[in-house]
Amino acid sequence: MNTSSQNNDKPSVTIAGSDNYNAGFYFPYAQNLFNLEDNIAWVRGPHSLRFGGAITRTYLINRGEEYYGQVNFPSWPDFLLGMNGAQNGTAGVLGNPQNGFSNVLYSFDLLGVLAGHARTWEISAYCQDDWRVNSRLTLNLGLRWEWLPPFTNLSGRATNMNPALVNPNPPPAGSLAGYVVPANWAYPVPAGVVKSGINRFVPGSGNHTRGPRVGFAYTLPPTRDRIVVRGGYGIYYSAVTGNSQFQSIPGLPWALIGVFSPPLNGSASWANPFQEPIPQLGQFPFFDPYTPDSDLSSVATQQTIRPAITQEYAFNVQTAITRTLALQIGYVGSNANHLIYSHSINQAGLATQQNPIRGQTTSTLSNLVLRVPYQGWDPAGFMEQGSEGRSNFNALEVTLKKNLSHGLQFLSAYTWSKTLSTGAANVVGSTFGGGTIGDQDDLYAGYGEANFSRRNRLIVSAIYELPGFDQGSGIAEKMSSGWALSTVVALQSGTPLTLLNTNSNNLFGTSRDFAYLDLSAPGCNGRLDLGGSVRSRLNEYFNTNCVTNPPVISSDGGTGFGNTRPGLLRGPTQHNVDLSLRKTTALTGRMALEFRAEFFNAFNSTQFGNPDATFSDGLPSFGRTTRTSVAPRVGQLALKLIF
Repeated sequence: MNTSSQNNDKPSVTIAGSDNYNAGFYFPYAQNLFNLEDNIAWVRGPHSLRFGGAITRTYLINRGEEYYGQVNFPSWPDFLLGMNGAQNGTAGVLGNPQNGFSNVLYSFDLLGVLAGHARTWEISAYCQDDWRVNSRLTLNLGLRWEWLPPFTNLSGRATNMNPALVNPNPPPAGSLAGYVVPANWAYPVPAGVVKSGINRFVPGSGNHTRGPRVGFAYTLPPTRDRIVVRGGYGIYYSAVTGNSQFQSIPGLPWALIGVFSPPLNGSASWANPFQEPIPQLGQFPFFDPYTPDSDLSSVATQQTIRPAITQEYAFNVQTAITRTLALQIGYVGSNANHLIYSHSINQAGLATQQNPIRGQTTSTLSNLVLRVPYQGWDPAGFMEQGSEGRSNFNALEVTLKKNLSHGLQFLSAYTWSKTLSTGAANVVGSTFGGGTIGDQDDLYAGYGEANFSRRNRLIVSAIYELPGFDQGSGIAEKMSSGWALSTVVALQSGTPLTLLNTNSNNLFGTSRDFAYLDLSAPGCNGRLDLGGSVRSRLNEYFNTNCVTNPPVISSDGGTGFGNTRPGLLRGPTQHNVDLSLRKTTALTGRMALEFRAEFFNAFNSTQFGNPDATFSDGLPSFGRTTRTSVAPRVGQLALKLIF
């Protein structure tokens, strides 16, 4: 690569649907927690009172000054060619009259002084009364107060971008409007930059929280204490994570993020994938003015970001069927609001005769940069993290438990549930709220069943102590006694599938999109779900003919968004049995020898993972199942001396 040596320190290369080399970031940091807490319990008559409080001081010390560069290719042929638009012959065609389309899908680079010393206080206090009203009814009443402010940062590192102050039409000479530095900023403040007057990243909101808790337990008469009804409700708060606020540090003035994506990366090649010039570390901190022709990226933390609120509620009935067998049936649920949610705030609008944008009355790929809300900023790379995310969970739970008797004990639990969430396609593994797929102007474009949700789940764990065949003494008794067999059986539904598509021809500049479903397409026959066993659908789990490129809506090949949503289909179910056989032999009164034979996936059943659900990966990858979700049978032997 023809670039400075600092760019080659830890390169990362991704080929879509295939390999990924060196995908991680390297940020060394230390976390120190100083906690002072005290609790008091006071029992007075039927009341069990508890009071308490805590003060926590959190230090996060980042020491990294790093460069991270990532180059992404849509396919192996593109990786091998590595040409820019002029070299591969696409300049002037395919709707891009200037630089054409590079074989590089997009490149991403991060450089800067990323070290920092974040600080925050958290203060809490609570009171609770467990009130035994009578022999049948107990009430639980409580209240918790917490102060959960945003982080501050030493050395003036708590910088941020405020979109409300950004100039949407910057002059040709450039503008710095929108950059915000904290009160402890020790450097000159250029014209246009605002000094906030606080050392926090943002003022935040809802920092003082109050969470009531209420619960009850009631024994139904005249059941002789064999049927108990329980219920509870509580409101809980989660502090805004430090990670969500630290996203402003990798942006100017302390660092520089470059996202070079279609249709603005036609000049990118394997040899020169990044935007030049790339500054040296010694140049930071500095401010880079944005102009009508620039393509900057940044992550802004919303000024009014606030702690998440979760309401949890439960109701269940417990009954003793026999002296050793208990049944519980209940409903549990939760509703969370103000979760971290990130999305692009610079997605291009649709220009029409009735709605002109900067003089543009039509929408094409070539005038994309004129249709964005903030000129000079990347359509997909100007992000804001706020508190608009939400999720909810509802479930029926049935538990049957048998205590040990006649050598047998078991616990079986069945859950019928559903989890819905914003950013449902990538909840797991996402630290930014997962809202960066599809129409960025629609908060609920990605709302649906979360990618970890399993509608049905049955778990049975059991232990059976085998009776001894010889009740005498000596070797025969030792060999026949002390045997036990245990198992864990797991049966569960598959997880939701989300059909995705990477589309560089998106007319609005958002290339990460949901796939487009057309049930009238040739070969679809109006049915996406093929049915049948998973094994019979390994090469085509669903009808791939039903998924097509989104319709072209501009004269130069620009397309609209996909029309699917998370959870359109479900992945393969899972069924797994683990077995264990153990033999315990008493050697002396205080010493025993235990032998164990354990088998995971004991019957060696093949359990398939989810198929490739990304349309842009192309056939034959799209729709094909190439991996398993559970390892083949694994056996292990163990010998333990107990003394």
